[in-house]
Amino acid sequence: MSSTKCPVCGLVNFAEAESCKRCNASIRPRKVGEQGSTVCPKCNSEDTQSFQMAYKTGTTSGVIGMGTYSDGGLGVTRGTVKSQSDLARSLKPPTNPAPNVVIVLCVLVSAAILFLAFLVITFIPFAVASSSVIWWTVGISFAAPLIAIGVSYMTWQSRRAELRAAEVAFRTAMHSWSHSWICLRCGGSWLIH
Repeated sequence: MSSTKCPVCGLVNFAEAESCKRCNASIRPRKVGEQGSTVCPKCNSEDTQSFQMAYKTGTTSGVIGMGTYSDGGLGVTRGTVKSQSDLARSLKPPTNPAPNVVIVLCVLVSAAILFLAFLVITFIPFAVASSSVIWWTVGISFAAPLIAIGVSYMTWQSRRAELRAAEVAFRTAMHSWSHSWICLRCGGSWLIH
């Protein structure tokens, strides 16, 4: 019984199958220029892989755990090792934009100021202080967190469009990466729609 390996996800399918059972990609080789062709347009080689498959097969990780002590004894420890081929390193997928650190910091500062305001209001010796000091302390204790929360909100609003644009750019780059192929003979790459 013969089988055919999917060039996109690597699943082994029946030889008679037209498309992969897992990812629904076409298994039969197509001619150069045909829509969805996996044949290299530069050198007509069928020795091609999707970026995704080339990255996965070129990236390995494992656990190591042996070593020796200075007195000659053998020790066991645990650690993770990641190894990548040069091809896998060059074909790594696009990275998702990080969350906005400025907004997170503003929220944390707001929480800290709110906590400090609570401490000041709770532990101020009201009997010792004059009434004007008490009102100034209470006013500042409530105003500072509100100002910090307002700054956080304005920062978030000003960065929102930028964050959306970065997310759209990431999705577009990820779509292109997941539909790109590389020839393992000549190194050419192309996009399959």
